[in-house]
Amino acid sequence: MEAEKKAKLLSEKYLNNSAVSFETEHFDDRQLNPKGWQYKKYGNSTKGRDKLAYCRENMNLMEDNGRCARNDSDPRYYENLIFMDDNRVIEVKTSPSRSGNSCSYSFFTVTKK
Repeated sequence: MEAEKKAKLLSEKYLNNSAVSFETEHFDDRQLNPKGWQYKKYGNSTKGRDKLAYCRENMNLMEDNGRCARNDSDPRYYENLIFMDDNRVIEVKTSPSRSGNSCSYSFFTVTKK
């Protein structure tokens, strides 16, 4: 139900209340040392970072609601971005790990029918 409400709100704000469909994608990117066992078992992944780079290059950034971690000793930066082109809106949320070796990307795409 929450995804439907979010799709409706994004449709009202950016797509002029048109009929929409939505989808959610989640990527867990890893940057591991090639000499370690984790790399041999899981490998590296950059699908989320690549999709975010595509959005930055080819779409208009509408909102940037990023924030830093809650304390000064933690350098992580959580991004909450909204991109838009002619008939779709993509909301991107990033959540980096404390170690810096991985990052989770959530893409919520609302497309005009």
